[in-house]
Amino acid sequence: MLRLGSLIVAVLLAACQPAASKAPKSPFVGVWKVDPAKSQQRTEPLRYEDLGGGRMRFSAAGASSYEFAVDGQEHRSGEKRTVAWTLLAPGQWQATKRFDGKIVETARWTMSPDGQSLNVVANGTLPNGMSYRHDAHFVREGQGDGLTGSWRNTDMNTNDMPDGYVLEEDASGVVRWAIPTDNQTITGRFDGSDMPVMGATAPPGTTLSVRRVSDRKLAYEMKTNGKIGQLGTVTISEDGHTFTEESWPPGKEDQKSIMVLVRHECPPGGVSTTDKNDPNWICAARSKASP
Repeated sequence: MLRLGSLIVAVLLAACQPAASKAPKSPFVGVWKVDPAKSQQRTEPLRYEDLGGGRMRFSAAGASSYEFAVDGQEHRSGEKRTVAWTLLAPGQWQATKRFDGKIVETARWTMSPDGQSLNVVANGTLPNGMSYRHDAHFVREGQGDGLTGSWRNTDMNTNDMPDGYVLEEDASGVVRWAIPTDNQTITGRFDGSDMPVMGATAPPGTTLSVRRVSDRKLAYEMKTNGKIGQLGTVTISEDGHTFTEESWPPGKEDQKSIMVLVRHECPPGGVSTTDKNDPNWICAARSKASP
């Protein structure tokens, strides 16, 4: 599943870039890293529908969905993606996700005895090869039985997962930025039109459009095949070193996810490490992202 928060932030920061070749360097250009301690991230709302005959449909924020059965078999969940659901015990499931045939995440879902909440522990590998662990808690919204029903994420611990992006601009005002952990890029100018997300792991049909609210505030829409799946804003700090991004599903502004990124200064001479325990891991992607 695409980690939309980091992707959205990367896109939005480019919206105020000057087009003139002699304009001063934009304060948005540079290397940025997520500060997990200051962030309060959530996943989009989830829904499971019983289709009958042992089949179910999963959907997230109304923008992505797939059908499956809890039979341990692989079911197509997207371009080059499959998922296999297995019942481990009453009220406990395991979902194994693969991309291009390789396991990228294994998640264990455990339901509370009253059936009103779910705890999820997901271990996986990011597209750039780094490992991660997510711990999430969901509560049921409305009626349902077992997995069937709607679920709202109330808490998520990313366990200091490495995340961030590299953003640069050429002399003509064209911006190219990279999200190193996802191996994804977006290139172009920003006039409110839909911009495609590029990369092997990018969900087909995913686009972003951005509008300027003020000098330090932007608003965006994220779409999948033309359908809005997420809305949000980004507010840049006065000193230009941090910003706050708030995002929410359409009609659910009370379920905001907040992510804070801080500017990172790479050491001179370049860095080649991809070790997530090295604070300069993101600097290795800088030269790759340069126009």
